[in-house]
Amino acid sequence: MPNIYEQIGNQIRELRTTLRGEGISQEELAHAVKTTANTISRWETATYKPSISDLETLARFFGVPINVFFPQRPTWMTTISKKWLCMPASDGRSDDERRKDDLGAAPEPLDTRITQPAHAGVTGFVQHSR
Repeated sequence: MPNIYEQIGNQIRELRTTLRGEGISQEELAHAVKTTANTISRWETATYKPSISDLETLARFFGVPINVFFPQRPTWMTTISKKWLCMPASDGRSDDERRKDDLGAAPEPLDTRITQPAHAGVTGFVQHSR
């Protein structure tokens, strides 16, 4: 599986080569987003890592949301998430029973006691697990 920068580079190349049905060159894209063709090439090959600002500029140019550059969640995570979001609360099972059915094992329960942090300079609360 390619790393995130390879996936971003592949997406930049895909958007560039399919723009308006015929694509544009690296030079044309570079001129449009005020960088060099060498930089575009290196983003596409994951030699350089585009910044969030670069990705925002590219997203605006291509007319797409910035999240198109980021890989989607694995299918199994999406399936579990959808199942959890759509699952009625009145099926008579506890959350732990549902999680065990979905994940194959019951999660370790959390200790719900909220305590002050041990370090005097830290503010906020800490939730401890058993």
